[in-house]
Amino acid sequence: MAKNKNAKKTADQEEDKDEVLKQKVATVEDQLDNTGVTIDTRGFPSLIKDYIECVQAQTGCDEISATVNVLSLISSVVQKSVCIPKNDLSTNKEGYFQKLYPNLWMIEVNKSGGFKTTAQRIAHAQAYVIQEIITSHNKSKTAADAVDNFEGTQRQKDGLYEKNIFLPTRTTFPALLDVLSKKKGGLILSSEFGTWLQQLTGGISSTSMRSTMADLYDAPRLFETATKTGGVITLEEPFISICGATTHSQIAKLLNEEDVLSGFLPRFLLFLPPVKDDIPNALPSVNVNSKYSRIESDMLKFLTSIHDRKEFLLSNDAKIAFNDVHKMMYDRVRGETKQIKDYIEPFLRRWSPYILKIAMLLHLAEDQKSTILDRKDIEGGGYVVECAYTSTKWLLTNFILESEVAKRSKVILRYIAKENGSCLRPKLLQGNKNFNADEIDKIIKYLEETGQIIIVADTLKTKTVYQIA
Repeated sequence: MAKNKNAKKTADQEEDKDEVLKQKVATVEDQLDNTGVTIDTRGFPSLIKDYIECVQAQTGCDEISATVNVLSLISSVVQKSVCIPKNDLSTNKEGYFQKLYPNLWMIEVNKSGGFKTTAQRIAHAQAYVIQEIITSHNKSKTAADAVDNFEGTQRQKDGLYEKNIFLPTRTTFPALLDVLSKKKGGLILSSEFGTWLQQLTGGISSTSMRSTMADLYDAPRLFETATKTGGVITLEEPFISICGATTHSQIAKLLNEEDVLSGFLPRFLLFLPPVKDDIPNALPSVNVNSKYSRIESDMLKFLTSIHDRKEFLLSNDAKIAFNDVHKMMYDRVRGETKQIKDYIEPFLRRWSPYILKIAMLLHLAEDQKSTILDRKDIEGGGYVVECAYTSTKWLLTNFILESEVAKRSKVILRYIAKENGSCLRPKLLQGNKNFNADEIDKIIKYLEETGQIIIVADTLKTKTVYQIA
């Protein structure tokens, strides 16, 4: 009887140990995967919120990914139809330090298979429709213009048909500049941002190309560059939006000290959707006759009706809100460690104007007639930039500031966690052939010293067990 009781007690203790280990594994996996990045779109105009929901329903992507792509869609079509003017003392015109157009440079960092390409394609579907409308119109207009010229008449210009929505993604940099000189601007949409960047460098040095792209970011009034053949390419206020997506491994190559401190990468808003392990749907889950058909139609109607030129000003409440969020951002960065602060400050200087750029798009979707930005618009832009701040901090911490041994330790720690929190040495070596035995021993020592694992040693090394602490 006593033996049975002792056996039951031992079994219960083992079950308790297993349960504790399961909880530890869950905690470790959450720490490895959870970046703490979220986005708040509750105050967005219903048109944008509905379209974000529509993209999510059709793709299974995260809200962050859908939001990035929907803002990119609107920016790609609105282009220079709206702006915040430069503050002008001579005419008493209020504005910003420079003329601001709503061009957005954004990179989504997601794992391979994270619906990056699908989300881009579905979200920008209306932009493709509009590009086809423009192309078709301009083809027929060529013949009509010939008649008008013959008759001595002049056709009225339409803002929509003067635009070009997409810029080529498979091109060299000189060719891109040539396209910009003719088409004035557009959106670069790439689900393989790292590959696009490599292709773009072509025969021009990476440093030179990135420096020129950085110059074009602000849509300069006049930009001239010499060609290899001795000619000159002239650009007038080129409008470039970029919506890129890349993987964690690709961004690690881009997030180097030179790119961050040079000012090229800090012109981008970086977004890090949470890692999902959901099984994707085998077939589309959205019925073709669902409410989402109406939402897509509403978005297309909106995008084809917003081409009158507008200059936005800030209401008094919007000015107060903008000053508050601007100060809050700088205070937060000043509270970071010196290491983080040095790397995040180049991004910080671009975040304030991004709030205004996004606020213009939000306001336009809410009220096409009004030209006064209000507090709600500023707060909405602030929430998007807040998401970029959290994403950027996580990426900098994990890809630049973290030591090599700390990066490697995460690979081993993740492997042990996937083995239910406990792993024999031979299996660990077999499952991590990217590291030799000496390298793994150094990583194990680091994990033990930092209290992340426990080593259950044995006289036979092959029976040594590594366990989540």
